Amino acid sequence: MNTTPLPEKLRPKKLSEFVGQEHLVGKDGIIRKLLLAQRSSKSEVGFPSLIFWGPPGSGKTTLARIIASELKREFYEFSAVNTSSKDVQKIISQTKPLFTSPLIFIDEIHRFNKAQQDKLLPYVEKGQIILIGATTENPSFEVIGPLLSRCRVVTLNQLTEKDLGDILNRGLKEVKDLPAGSPRVEAGRQVKINSKAKSFLIESSNGDARVLLNVLEIASNLSKQKESGKVKGVKLYHPKGDISSHLTIFDIEQALQRRQLTFDKQGEEFYNVISAFIKSMRAIMWMQLSITSLEWLRQAKTHFTLQGAWLSLRLKILEWLNQLP
Repeated sequence: MNTTPLPEKLRPKKLSEFVGQEHLVGKDGIIRKLLLAQRSSKSEVGFPSLIFWGPPGSGKTTLARIIASELKREFYEFSAVNTSSKDVQKIISQTKPLFTSPLIFIDEIHRFNKAQQDKLLPYVEKGQIILIGATTENPSFEVIGPLLSRCRVVTLNQLTEKDLGDILNRGLKEVKDLPAGSPRVEAGRQVKINSKAKSFLIESSNGDARVLLNVLEIASNLSKQKESGKVKGVKLYHPKGDISSHLTIFDIEQALQRRQLTFDKQGEEFYNVISAFIKSMRAIMWMQLSITSLEWLRQAKTHFTLQGAWLSLRLKILEWLNQLP
């Protein structure tokens, strides 16, 4: 029985399969250009250490794995939540100097304290490792300056609705093609989703591909109950003996429970939201004040009067210049 979650099953293995982040992996993207430089170079060219900064579900871990695969380097993946700097040093000590440096990926690198980050400096400096750190927090605040000096910060953006739509289509195909005995969907079942439910799922995922695929998987699992007729909003038909299930907004809401909104108590997103709220309140206050006092009418009248006066002055100057010998 295969219990691998749908997001992990659909994780891209090649750069050509990667969805989104065109500014990095597109034709003119820096990651693509760096990888092409590695392939075309006759001698070994150093690949830079990187810090991936982006929201959850934007492809940080996936891109790091793809880079390691393209470079054909040994790949070691750690999470700063349950890893110490000694674990990283142990890997480095086992690496033979004559061989290429391994690629070490540290997820949630902002959870390493200053001392732990300091211990990475000499290995990154000498090129003994290629470090790729991933963080959802602003590296300027959470990563020490010396380490930032030795790495390049690469920003990953929230996935667009088009990107999520492409990922959703892949997910629907994977769910449909599951073999017999799968814990998610029975063999032969076709899982489809109507346009309204699709739009709702994409919007509710808030740019997070992992959330989108997890909700799709749960919704498809819940849809098994449709056959018994216990869930309303069901459309079942049996062409040529196949069973087709249509996911509706009701199914997505059941699986989603609540919309995925990115927010934190102390991080940068907290201040972004508070700043936007304060600015919106200021706008409402000034709009109300302007409308109440009719100040905007006076300002508009003054503006057009000044424009007319400036135009008249320009015409007078042109007329005077034409009269010169």
